[in-house]
Amino acid sequence: MNLIEAIKSVPDHRQPRGIRHPLWLILTIILLGSCTGYWGYKPLVDFTTNHRATQKC
Repeated sequence: MNLIEAIKSVPDHRQPRGIRHPLWLILTIILLGSCTGYWGYKPLVDFTTNHRATQKC
């Protein structure tokens, strides 16, 4: 099992209404952002914005 498969196996307990992105993608962005020093909501938004061109989902 690789990292993405492990993250995809995390159960999603969110309500279906309002879900815009798969949970595994959100967790991956949080993991990568945190590993590179982006802590908190606003820094993770900056991380996503800065690296959007390299994300292919």
